[in-house]
Amino acid sequence: MSPDFAKISAAAIIAATTALLACQAQTQPKPNAPPARSKQYTNVGALLTWPLQGKPGFDRVGAELHRLFAMEPMRQQQFSGDGPVRLEDGVLSFGYISVTTQQFDIGVELDPCYPAERAVKLTGAVEEPGYFSLHGIDIGKGYKATGNGMMVRFDTFPQAHSCVKTIHIHPVRAQS
Repeated sequence: MSPDFAKISAAAIIAATTALLACQAQTQPKPNAPPARSKQYTNVGALLTWPLQGKPGFDRVGAELHRLFAMEPMRQQQFSGDGPVRLEDGVLSFGYISVTTQQFDIGVELDPCYPAERAVKLTGAVEEPGYFSLHGIDIGKGYKATGNGMMVRFDTFPQAHSCVKTIHIHPVRAQS
């Protein structure tokens, strides 16, 4: 084999290998952007209403958050999970559980919008006053519902008051 042919063959092999690796890299999912997990048998409406049925509904939400997000331990008695988790009526961005404070926090994506009006109808929540920062900046609206010793509060996006942004759930606490 002539030296020139060997150089051309080596260059062709390197070019083909590089092209193949580039094609494989394009078809591999990005590690920083996992696809949304789809969980069709729970919905945002259920996560809003189950706690208002009392302690069994509250516990059911906790179990669903663990299942939906495959929660990871954070600190003592705290668990966290990142989305997106696609439900039949919305997409969850995160879930947080604090066992010691008995509180759940759930993030809801803006796209698709989970309508605040629907959440109000399902829970009977009432709007809370004062949802502006100390500097007068709109930080969204807040709504609160209680039932059977449990409290569900949800907030809307600033500039998109019609869409639920976060859900907070915990037992009704004594007010001082």
